[in-house]
Amino acid sequence: MAVVTGLIVNEWVTNALQHAFDGGPGQISIDVAMHSDRLRVTVVDDGGADKGPVSGQGGNLMMSLAKAMRAEVTITYQAGTRCTLMIPIDAES
Repeated sequence: MAVVTGLIVNEWVTNALQHAFDGGPGQISIDVAMHSDRLRVTVVDDGGADKGPVSGQGGNLMMSLAKAMRAEVTITYQAGTRCTLMIPIDAES
């Protein structure tokens, strides 16, 4: 579970670095917290990005990996991009 989560977070951070800031300054934050019976991993940037569905090889791979872990992915666009992964605690079993 940790390796798969790391791959997903890496994809989100890479996307933020490539698309969010247009060469200017910006911030990316990563937060990990327990939320009821799930682990919540959130990556947030304060830049701008295309507001469209996840696409491309990286996006498709990310969604497939999340599905394999029975995790939920939420991506919202408001004053930047917020990507949240909710992983069931029993995902390793």
